[in-house]
Amino acid sequence: GARLLRNWISKPLADLKIIQDRQELIKIFFNNNLKRREIRSILSSIPDMERLIHRIITNRINPKEIVALAFAVKVIPNIRKIIQEIGQDLPQIKDLSNQIIDLNDFSKKILSVVEEEPIGLVGGGKIIKKGLNKELDIQRGYIFESREKLASIERNMKEKTGINNLKIGFNKIFGYYFEVSKSHIDQVPEDFHRKQTLVNAERYTTSQLKNLEFKIINARDKVSSMETELFNELCVSLSEYQNDVVQVAKIISQIDVLSNLSEISVENNYTCPTFTKENKIDIKAGRHPVIEKSMPFGKFIPNDIDLSNDKRQILVITGPNMSGKSTYIRQVAMLTLMAQIGCFIPAEKAEIGLVDQLFTRAGLSDDIGAGRSTFMVEMVETANVLRRATSRSLVILDEVGRGTSTYDGLAIAKAVVEYIHNNPQKSCKTLFATHYHELTNCEEYLDRCVNSRVDVNETGKDVTFLHKIVPGASKRSYGIHVGKLAGLPKEVIDRAYDLLSDYEGNNQEKTTYNNYYGFQIPMIDQQENWISEEISSIDVNLITPLEALNKLSEIKKKSQEINDDGKNL
Repeated sequence: GARLLRNWISKPLADLKIIQDRQELIKIFFNNNLKRREIRSILSSIPDMERLIHRIITNRINPKEIVALAFAVKVIPNIRKIIQEIGQDLPQIKDLSNQIIDLNDFSKKILSVVEEEPIGLVGGGKIIKKGLNKELDIQRGYIFESREKLASIERNMKEKTGINNLKIGFNKIFGYYFEVSKSHIDQVPEDFHRKQTLVNAERYTTSQLKNLEFKIINARDKVSSMETELFNELCVSLSEYQNDVVQVAKIISQIDVLSNLSEISVENNYTCPTFTKENKIDIKAGRHPVIEKSMPFGKFIPNDIDLSNDKRQILVITGPNMSGKSTYIRQVAMLTLMAQIGCFIPAEKAEIGLVDQLFTRAGLSDDIGAGRSTFMVEMVETANVLRRATSRSLVILDEVGRGTSTYDGLAIAKAVVEYIHNNPQKSCKTLFATHYHELTNCEEYLDRCVNSRVDVNETGKDVTFLHKIVPGASKRSYGIHVGKLAGLPKEVIDRAYDLLSDYEGNNQEKTTYNNYYGFQIPMIDQQENWISEEISSIDVNLITPLEALNKLSEIKKKSQEINDDGKNL
C-alpha cells in the first residue's frame, strides 16, 4: 500500500473518470466505519505479498517469510467478504472483489511442506514438516535425538560393566568416548578400545559408539542438503502462482490505500472535492494537511483560494516574514495534488478544474558541483516553469529574484509576472509570494493579476501575525521584528531601526519607529537624480581642487533651494 500510494502521488491523474471512480471507492469506505476498521485490522497482518512472491521466484525467501505469505493468503477471503457486504450493488466494489482470486491451493502447498512455526534457516533441520520425507526424518533423528540415544547407550553400558561413574563425553579431536576413572579400569570390557589417557581417567570407544558418531556427524550434512533441496523444490513449484499472487497483491494494495485515505479523511475532517470543466481552483477554508497535524487540533488557520484563468489568474501575495505566505501557496498546490489522486482534502468545500501540470519554484538550493550558484538554480527552475507551463497548469513561485541585487531581482520578478499574464500559451494559474512590494502595482495594469496579503494586527508595540489571507497589498515586511524574535542583539536591532529610518528618508524620531517593528525598504529612489547627473559630468582628472570646492558649493546651494521650494509647497 505504501508503495502504491507513493506511485499515486508521483503520478497524479488527469483523467476525470478515473479520479471520480477513486473518489467513489473512498466514499464507500468513508461511510462504513466498522467494516473499514475490520479491513484495516486484517490488512495489518498481511505482509508485502508482491515482494515476497518475487523473493520466492529468485529463491531468496526465508522460511518465516514464506509461512507469513501462506497465512496472509488464508485471510484474504475475509477481506473479499467484507468488501462485498459494504457494496454489493456498486460496480466499483464488484470489480475489486472479482479480482481477488482464490489462492487456497497456494497456501496449502506451502503449509504441507514447511512447518507453521519454522525455527532457524533452511538446512538447520527444523523447517520441513515431519512425515514429508522418511529419510530426512531418520537423519534428523540422529541430530535431534542423539542425546537420548547416547544416554541410552551410557545407561546400558553402566548396567553391563557395573561401572557407576562411567560416562559418555565428546570433544572436537577425539569425538565421542566412554570415560572411566582409574579405580575402575579392571572392570573395562575387552571390546573397549583406549583413545586417550588422563591423570585420573581413561577414555575408550567401541564399535557401537563409533557407528553412532559417524551417523550423527554425517546426518548434519545430509539434513542440510535434503532440507535445502526440498525447500528449493517448493519455491520452484510455487512459481506457477506468480501472476495470481501479484494480481491479488495489487488489489490488496489498492484496498489498503483506499481504506487508509478514507480513514484519514474521517479522522481529519476532510471533504470530497468536486471537479469542473472550468479552468479554476475554488477552495473554501483549506488547510495545510501536514502542518495542521503538528499543531493542536483546530489551531491551524484555514484560508480560501479563488483562482481562475479569466478573472484571477495571478495572485501576488505580500506580507510579513513568518506570516505564512509560503505555507499558503504550498497548501494550494498540495490540495490540488491530493484532489487529483482521488483523495479527499482538508477543506470545507472545493471546486477544482483539472490541472495538467504543477510547477514549483520554492526554497534555496545550489549545485556547486555543476557550477550552479543558488541564484543560478533559481533561474534554471524559473526558466523550466516558463518553458513548460500551459494554460491548464498551476504554478507556485516563492520569492523569485531574491538571490541577486534588489533592482535585478525586482526586474526579473516583474518580467516573469508580465510574461505569465500576457502570453496566451502560458496564461497559467499562478501564486506569486514576494517581498517586492513594487510588484503590487501589477494589479493596476494587468487585468487578471490580483493582490492578496497576509493580515497583521498591530497594537502599540505588539505585532500579531494572523495567518489570514485577505485582499490588498501589504506595506511592510516586519523583518526587523522577526530578527528580534530570532534573538539578534539589542544593539543590532536598534541600529537596524536607525538605518531603516535613513533609507526611507523618514524624518520621524527613532522612538516613533519603535512603535513599529519593521518596514519594507523602498526599492525605487524617490528623490530627483540631478545630483547624480551633475557628479557624473565632472572629469576628476581635469578638475582642480578649487574648482571641485566651487562645484560642491554650487550643488549644495541648488539642493537647498529645491528643499526650500518643497517646504513652501
